Amino acid sequence: MANKFDDLTGRRFERLTVIKRVPNLKNSRVTRWLCKCDCGNYTEVNRNNLLHKKCQSCGCLARDIITGNKYRETHNMSRTRLYYIWQGMKQRCLGQGTGSKYYNGRGITYCPEWESFESFRDWALSNGYSKNLTLDRKDVDGDYEPSNCRWISTKQQNRNKTSTIFLTLNGEAHSMGEWSEILGIPMSTMVNRRNRGLSVEQILSTKYLSHKKKRWGVDVEKTI
Repeated sequence: MANKFDDLTGRRFERLTVIKRVPNLKNSRVTRWLCKCDCGNYTEVNRNNLLHKKCQSCGCLARDIITGNKYRETHNMSRTRLYYIWQGMKQRCLGQGTGSKYYNGRGITYCPEWESFESFRDWALSNGYSKNLTLDRKDVDGDYEPSNCRWISTKQQNRNKTSTIFLTLNGEAHSMGEWSEILGIPMSTMVNRRNRGLSVEQILSTKYLSHKKKRWGVDVEKTI
């Protein structure tokens, strides 16, 4: 019985990004794949040539090495943080890697324009990218596209996750992290109160913060 072939869809091999499987050559058991090159051309490559790096482009790489054109700049960019952010975005949407079920599994994808790293890079550099910020979607149920993306701090992004817990008190809604900063209540205290099944009013109460007692040498909040 023949072994199940490796699905290379979405994987990247130097300049080539695998799009889909295409029919094998006659009398050959080696799978073939349609690939899109960074230069925009499409080419069909067999599995072995991809995995063993015998084919790294549609043919433009050899020309560029000879002519020394702009590919060197792009190649250097592939070692940058911004490149890995772009690559991670694509992998999550294609169902690859840890946590992809929260993206691919929910139908989250990226716009055709950002299939190209150069296009994503140009947008990022024109829209506030810096090394201390992360890529964030304004609407967590929306796709990765210019109108729905921005650059924010890791702290802000954590508050935008679907798993973030929001509490509403007197018509005012904030995440637990934001309430912690507003009221000065330790996050661990709020989590403990919530786990005990207390009401929102009790979770956000500051009444007992100044009434602590020592137990085994550690400050312990008085039981509500």
